[in-house]
Amino acid sequence: MNAEKFSRFRFSYHIQEEYDSQIMKQNVSLRALPQTDARQRICALSMHCPDFDCWTNSDGFGNRHWSLCCSDPHRTFDFTVEGTVLLSAAARCAGKDHPIYHMQTALTRPSSEMEGFSNEIKRPEDRSDGDCLAFAEAMSEKLYSDMSYRPGITGTGTTAAQAFELRGGVCQDYAHILLGLLRYHGISCRYAAGLAFESGKTHAWVEVYDRGSWYGIDPTNQCAAGTGYLKFSHGPDAFAASVSRGVYCGSAAYRTDIRSELKRV
Repeated sequence: MNAEKFSRFRFSYHIQEEYDSQIMKQNVSLRALPQTDARQRICALSMHCPDFDCWTNSDGFGNRHWSLCCSDPHRTFDFTVEGTVLLSAAARCAGKDHPIYHMQTALTRPSSEMEGFSNEIKRPEDRSDGDCLAFAEAMSEKLYSDMSYRPGITGTGTTAAQAFELRGGVCQDYAHILLGLLRYHGISCRYAAGLAFESGKTHAWVEVYDRGSWYGIDPTNQCAAGTGYLKFSHGPDAFAASVSRGVYCGSAAYRTDIRSELKRV
């Protein structure tokens, strides 16, 4: 690795859940463990989660994550991870493709309106350079100009087709729509989740496979996902790459507070 091409960042991710009555046997999977690859590496890392047993695992998509459990009665789940990382200026990372990233999911499946929208961009086989990345960048630019960032009008279960009909949403919606449009044209792509520079919350973008490498594209901000993007996880869609997921025994309602930070140091 060439140190001159990397910048040092400090990151933190904190999630707290408070329950209105006691719960038991809580199991949580947290994909808040930064991935280590050619464009990012961990320099220092610390994790704190009182009263929970913790170990690391890897899922079927290659994401390392925290597995946490607590069998005793409790009313609070409080998890913090923080550390220092080196992030490359490049949005490219060499890797292998997988057939699952060519397949639509329930969250990415395009509507006929989306298909018509995507056909306005020349497909890779119609382009003189046959460049899947250039096609994806053109599609992202077109999507960015047609959508508006509107928090509150969509939820975690909103599909790409539903968000496209609204012509608005948040980063998850932008990513799902772009995934659906690209897969419709046979391009391998995946959902990426993590942190973006000074956003103050988790973020989502798309990685496109082209000629032996994965390239990060952020359709929400219409830019390459290079310096200032720290990836926690990837998968076919937001459900597969979810940063936080868990179950517990009990009927308690809960309130969740999530805070995150990524700053250059």
